[in-house]
Amino acid sequence: MHFNGVSQLDTSKRQAAPVWLMTALAASLLLFATITSAQNLALPTIQNPTFESDSVVLPNALRESVSQLSGDDLGENFSKSSNDQLFNPFQSEQLDLLLRQAVASQESGDHQLALSLFEQAWQISRISHGLYHESQVDLIDLMVYSAIELGSWDVVDTNYDYLSHLYRRLYDIDDPRLETGLQKISSFHVNAFNLNIDGKREYHLRKAAQIFDIRLQVATLTLSEGHPKFGFLQESLAISRHQLYLMSQQHKEMLTRHRQSRRDQVLAGLD
Repeated sequence: MHFNGVSQLDTSKRQAAPVWLMTALAASLLLFATITSAQNLALPTIQNPTFESDSVVLPNALRESVSQLSGDDLGENFSKSSNDQLFNPFQSEQLDLLLRQAVASQESGDHQLALSLFEQAWQISRISHGLYHESQVDLIDLMVYSAIELGSWDVVDTNYDYLSHLYRRLYDIDDPRLETGLQKISSFHVNAFNLNIDGKREYHLRKAAQIFDIRLQVATLTLSEGHPKFGFLQESLAISRHQLYLMSQQHKEMLTRHRQSRRDQVLAGLD
């Protein structure tokens, strides 16, 4: 099946991600749940999508799996510099150890090291499993979580751009995972705009509009006529585009001309 002219990959031979890694994804929802519940500041009529999970908790199973590893497994004196010297993206056997070390670093609060290790694991995954593999979704989610903790918003934006592309390469148009993934990304961008987390409000609004447009295309092809999601997506897209126009140079120039015209009228009245 095709979506936006891009072939969908055969999912019959995908390998499932390790259970401990899937469990770790619960941590990546913590900050998003907090952001989503925040009060909207600039787009009060756009209803932010909410996450499906009603109970987001720290991954105890993950802690247990990491705590069972020996000091040799995790590297008692492990550091970023020593890892950089040993890292070889063509050694697929490093992948599992890198992921465990990354999750352990994330759990201990060393998000800078975790981000570096996840990046290395991602490189190995792309070489070992191909450019587009479902295990990358978990990796990118975990990288985003650490990047948010560090306030590295450019890293978050880059990873979400890639994740948006990855969803469309991996999942068929009627796969609910496509809508769920895109919903998460549009929710982030709307909230990033509302809260002005990095001073790039127009960028986030433009990204949100793009994702809303894609989600509307998906809804048109998969949902029955009259489904309530159509109204939500159409309204969200319309408001986003209107706000983008208000922020555009064209609108600013129009306001400037209007003010100049009013000023000229006032001055003419004084004469």
